[in-house]
Amino acid sequence: MVNNNQSVSSADSAAVALPASAPRKPVYPDWDDEASPTGGAATLLPPGVYPFRITDMKKDFYEQRPGGKVPSCHRAILTFRIDGGDAGEVTVRENFFVLDTFAWKVSNLLQSVGLITPGGRFQWRQLTEVEGLSGRCEIDTQEYKGRDGKLHRKNAITRFLEKPTCAPRKAFQKGVF
Repeated sequence: MVNNNQSVSSADSAAVALPASAPRKPVYPDWDDEASPTGGAATLLPPGVYPFRITDMKKDFYEQRPGGKVPSCHRAILTFRIDGGDAGEVTVRENFFVLDTFAWKVSNLLQSVGLITPGGRFQWRQLTEVEGLSGRCEIDTQEYKGRDGKLHRKNAITRFLEKPTCAPRKAFQKGVF
């Protein structure tokens, strides 16, 4: 960045020119530069069923908040990229607490991405294997009170849908169509 109070001669700029193949350092704005917002309000998908892909998984330890219902425990924070078709893509983050009372939620997710069969047992560490997998989920909008005290709306996953299964093929029988 060039400060408005300084001028750079062509001889100075030639001395610091990098070859085209050299890696370039990111250019950071100066305090006097103008800026324009590139983002706007978050996209809200209408309630419905959408395909998703899990783009990130982080392991964390959740500390119980004063008066909170969820006790301190391990958790997985998953980031879902939801394809809304013409409405665009939306990112949703969900917490998966490693507690017996939340096993149903983990089971539904693992069924949705095809890691377990309906009613099948799972191990908690299977949550670490979901990044990059896809499935289908039901989305709804949810209102919440933000830190600024105002009401906001966001997309939330209400349930995960089982991965569709193909009908088993019939055994080949000669002459039968």
